[in-house]
Amino acid sequence: MSQKNTDKRIYTLSEEKPAKAVVKMGVPLIAGMFIMVLYNLVDTYFIGLTRDDYQLAAVNLAYPVMMVMVAISNMVGTGASSLIARCLGAKDSDRARQTLTSGFMLTAINSLIVTAAGLIFLPAIVRGLGAQENTFEL
Repeated sequence: MSQKNTDKRIYTLSEEKPAKAVVKMGVPLIAGMFIMVLYNLVDTYFIGLTRDDYQLAAVNLAYPVMMVMVAISNMVGTGASSLIARCLGAKDSDRARQTLTSGFMLTAINSLIVTAAGLIFLPAIVRGLGAQENTFEL
């Protein structure tokens, strides 16, 4: 990322009106969430075309697991962004960069842990979500 883009974001957060800054910074987040929902809808639509209820049930079983992973990432991201905003407000860009790096690494490590736990405990998780034998393999 270039210094010019970084300076532009800092200017947006520190100098522009809060409403305008929220819109500028929030629209990409909203777009990302919309794309995620759209992906799930399209996925469900095409699997629904198979007319196999068990495949559709299997996809729906994966949704809560994905939401847990998103929640963990959002937890780290919210905390890191709050600290980064405070650091930028205090003109401490070194600590802001360090927090960004730490937040990214923590998210990556959490993702690996959740993935490993998910693979190890997959049968228990799937049964806990209510899967029957017909949907278990799917």
